[in-house]
Amino acid sequence: MGACMSTEAARRKVIVVGLEGAGKSSLALVVERPGAFTKAPATIPSGQVSVVNREYRGLRFTFWDLGGGAPLRPYWRHHFVGAQAVVFVVDASAPDMLDEAREALRACATDDQLSWPPFCVLVNKADAPGAMALSDVTAALEVDEILGESRQWTAISTSTATDPPKGIQQCMDWLVENTKPL
Repeated sequence: MGACMSTEAARRKVIVVGLEGAGKSSLALVVERPGAFTKAPATIPSGQVSVVNREYRGLRFTFWDLGGGAPLRPYWRHHFVGAQAVVFVVDASAPDMLDEAREALRACATDDQLSWPPFCVLVNKADAPGAMALSDVTAALEVDEILGESRQWTAISTSTATDPPKGIQQCMDWLVENTKPL
């Protein structure tokens, strides 16, 4: 029985959300198979739910990559039950999408099922031409206002297209330090 409890205590459910094309599926590939890619292969928006498992520093993470298209977002909440963290992915090279991304972040942060889990905001595609700086993206998203001091959160600049992928290990380390068993 003790072994079962320790195994359960080592599990972490992480919800990965963001607008379509932000890089959630590429992130999932890089997380699932670390070292398999010098950079994430090109992906097409999944438009569905995919689940990726990864053991990291003694914890077993299950990442739920939820499709980011507008018609799918109302269904995100059906996957929130039991979430121990939220990774919100935003495209730093798409400033025209930041208003929509801010509203998606706000919808997640104010959902009753996500009132306590920590949020990791990944400002992805940081290497892309014309990409906005981390601080500019978090200001445009109003992360301080939306997530504020009421919960743990961080923002990390990432790129799954660099060799090696930038920011992914930092994200994983942050999740290890800031997620708790249910």
